Amino acid sequence: MTVLQEVYQYLRQSFPEISPEHLTPLSADASDRKYFRLQLQHRSLIATYSENKEENKDFIYIASLLAGHEIPAPKVLQHSNDMRIYLQSDAGSQALLSKISSSTRADNLVTLQQVITQLIAMQWNVHSSIDYEQLHHHRSFDAPLIYRDLFYFKHYFLDLKELAYNEAALLRDFEQLVHNVQNIRHRAFMYRDFQSRNIHFHENQYIFIDFQGGMYGPVLYDLVSLIWQAKAGISAQDKEQLFQHYLTETSKFLSTKLSESEWRIDYNHLTLLRLLQVMGAYGKLGLLHNKKHFLESIEMGIANLKEILPYTFMQEFPAIRQIIKQL
Repeated sequence: MTVLQEVYQYLRQSFPEISPEHLTPLSADASDRKYFRLQLQHRSLIATYSENKEENKDFIYIASLLAGHEIPAPKVLQHSNDMRIYLQSDAGSQALLSKISSSTRADNLVTLQQVITQLIAMQWNVHSSIDYEQLHHHRSFDAPLIYRDLFYFKHYFLDLKELAYNEAALLRDFEQLVHNVQNIRHRAFMYRDFQSRNIHFHENQYIFIDFQGGMYGPVLYDLVSLIWQAKAGISAQDKEQLFQHYLTETSKFLSTKLSESEWRIDYNHLTLLRLLQVMGAYGKLGLLHNKKHFLESIEMGIANLKEILPYTFMQEFPAIRQIIKQL
């Protein structure tokens, strides 16, 4: 039985009037999950199929928390007994990436500020009600997970590109970066993959999707994921304005304040970490699996690394600096 047939049989239990023509497969570029749009007479819904039951449980749990705080996100309407299929409300098809790609710089800055304000409310409101022990996939952005992201970069980008590097020196840089990230103070609910393909504009609001990887972690990681996304093409000047906007808005949720210099140190280290992880993803999905979107993103990812190369904090990571210079 195909996945489509299995999803169709499950949905027929609740919607006996449907036929296979009511289900349209949707793409999921970087995911093993399979999505289908179910077109009913007066509305559409999204059926999701995944063999990763732990990840499915996390999506359903986090979706319930977002609904409780009235944060725009898909609502899970039902799921199969074996947790492989769930039905969610439809967040439309317009990703934030396509919206900002066709708008002016000034309009994009306003849009991104609105999204960041909504992100901050989500981070701290979900943090106030979540039980991280209920998460099945990953509960915290801890050292093993950080190392996994860094080795993603090593295995799927450096080694696939056959770049020359000193492995011992690179591992020392990795160790230093893991230490720095572990010492970041301000932590709450971290979305984990908060980039503009995972934010949709639908019915005049920004809707967050694909949050099943959420966990306890440094809140600035989500800002970095958004504004340093390679294809978003956000200028250095606008990144700085959005960073300042994040500090202003997030301070409303904090009783203990950090200086801007402390925030910036954390921001810089998380930027390096995220850019390396993303290059690993581009390598795996682009170089290894030949997926066009990710192949096209490699040069833009390299440009991001080149942008941070002159930053003073990069002196802490001589082996990574030498690698970036080769790109």
